[in-house]
Amino acid sequence: MKKLIILFILSISITAFPQDFKINLSNNFQSQFGSSSDMIALNPIFKLESDTIFNKTEYSKIKRFPKGVSNSDLAYGFLYFSGNHNPIFENEIVFLVKNYMSDKPLLYFDLNGNLDFTDDGNPISFINSFNLTLKNNDNPSSELHYQIGKSEISIKNQEALIHRFSSKYPKSKIVSTNYWLTNLRKAVKLSNTKLDGKPITVMLFDENADGLFSENIDKIFIEPNTIELGKDLSSYLRKANTISKDATFLIHNRTYSLKSLDIAGKNLIITSTLKKANKVFGVGDIISTLKIELINELALPIESLLNNEKYVLLEVGGTWCGGCITQKPIVKEIQNSKKAIVIGVFANDTKASVSKYIDKHDINWQVGLMNDEFKNLFGINSFPTYILISPQGKIEMIDINASKIKKIIENN
Repeated sequence: MKKLIILFILSISITAFPQDFKINLSNNFQSQFGSSSDMIALNPIFKLESDTIFNKTEYSKIKRFPKGVSNSDLAYGFLYFSGNHNPIFENEIVFLVKNYMSDKPLLYFDLNGNLDFTDDGNPISFINSFNLTLKNNDNPSSELHYQIGKSEISIKNQEALIHRFSSKYPKSKIVSTNYWLTNLRKAVKLSNTKLDGKPITVMLFDENADGLFSENIDKIFIEPNTIELGKDLSSYLRKANTISKDATFLIHNRTYSLKSLDIAGKNLIITSTLKKANKVFGVGDIISTLKIELINELALPIESLLNNEKYVLLEVGGTWCGGCITQKPIVKEIQNSKKAIVIGVFANDTKASVSKYIDKHDINWQVGLMNDEFKNLFGINSFPTYILISPQGKIEMIDINASKIKKIIENN
């Protein structure tokens, strides 16, 4: 009885006197997939044949070339960045590559998106890789980092890749994959610090790649442990909250809510609260009551698929997802093994686009559209994401690599 009274008094005190904690965040940026991941993006390179740059749907002339540089022996490419005001190419930075066939090319980045290459600072010369820092026009203290490197595309993949990108850039002359670049977006700011003397790690995720951490767009997660730099953060970021006053965190058996975060992600204030922390499904959770919304508008209960022999694999992706297409043969092998039932869940798609995709890629399993409930329950932020469910309805694995899923199924 005394314990109940004490707990009741404590709950009243927390409600009446919430405690604020100010946390200074360090400037450690990394990829959400970790330093050892091969999840890098390819940067195809296009030959500059005149003074005109072509992207997928638009074109524009270069206003000024870099000093002392003409269009001869130049190539160009694009890098995703949404932090410029009214750039000529929306959400893209153009870069020029001088001597692109050499071991030490020279890169000129149009950092402000105006296609004037005389007002962007010095070019970058590199041999293997380098780190590029981009600044948002609205906030010079903001940062988005890319690791730029050289591609190592195998000969067997060259023809398919050239065909794939040539169809997307119909007016551009693509050069050999030997000279393509790669980029690894370091969109996660990770800070190891302490709260009330106990270790925590704060993760901020710049989802729209503008160098800022904005309300109702980007995400935040706080883990009650120290997480090493370079670790794969995918499983943590699935549990992340959208940055808002509704964001809650369970830290060392106490719940906190987000009070404020400056847009550059340098100072964070959280406050104690009695609100429940948001729940996101993870490995070990039972999800037999989940229902998938099929494209024929019927609801498919996961429970109806469970038996004592077969797994259920949820393939979460989209018709626009290149990684989904690349790993599709592995998913088909899993389906054909008769050891798992595959269900496709499409994000940011329509019934019409999914129907065409099914025919084009010869998909013979049931598919549905991702709704908000599904997205929130699993915190999906990477595509593809594969969710493996045991015959008993328990989540066995959530991963972006279909080969890892296949290995678990084969070994059981």
